[in-house]
Amino acid sequence: SQTYTVWAPGNASLEGVDRQDVERARMLAENHITRGSVSTSMIDARLVRLLNGKMMQIVRQEDGSFSYGGAAFSKSNVRTRNGLVHELSSFVDYRPNLWEYLVYGGELDSMSNYMLGLTRLVFSPTESVRIGTNEDGNAVYDSTFIERNTYLEARGALNNEDSIYTQLFLDNRAWRMGEEELSPYFNVPDVFGGAQRGLELRRAALTRDLVYKGRVEDPALTDSLISTGGTVFYNPGYLFAGSTPQELSNGWGYVL
Repeated sequence: SQTYTVWAPGNASLEGVDRQDVERARMLAENHITRGSVSTSMIDARLVRLLNGKMMQIVRQEDGSFSYGGAAFSKSNVRTRNGLVHELSSFVDYRPNLWEYLVYGGELDSMSNYMLGLTRLVFSPTESVRIGTNEDGNAVYDSTFIERNTYLEARGALNNEDSIYTQLFLDNRAWRMGEEELSPYFNVPDVFGGAQRGLELRRAALTRDLVYKGRVEDPALTDSLISTGGTVFYNPGYLFAGSTPQELSNGWGYVL
């Protein structure tokens, strides 16, 4: 009763994929399916939104052939009762966004634990339904809670496929070095929260200026950058020195 388009990788390209890894298989499958019928007719270049929320580019090459996320079509526009199938020479691997990279990037546990730990479940009165009152006369709700993360709200929608950013990632060693260097500046008296408050302030400072709007593909050629934390960096190439660039689904990540 619904219409889909599937970009189907050939069997040979999937031989090395561990099919017992159910989560990996799901991510890979959803990376090749979109709702609706997407034909190659009248297309030079087009972005399509997939079941996993990612955007994938279809491009007509100079010789008239097509590619899907860089994978060549081996057959196009195979009609089925509920959509179209395009056969591919190889599969297109799942590309995480900047927020997902905290989990999938490897050696980022310290930064990941901190930033993901800023997520809270918050009561949403607009999405909750009032079902009556209690014995004290207070409203009783069929409650709905939503996830909110203070870092995403303050520094940028790093989990949004439609928002483009550049982000610096601190691997575990860099995170430890940063904490050690900042530690002397955040000695908080007990009356103001003590060591725990000092830890919170130190980590907030450590992550304040890691995100920049747009794609920064060659930092050495950029004369200035403004972080989403509001700090201006002139000749910012030094911020990225020694980093390893990663092209992600919604921007560039640089691992320090």
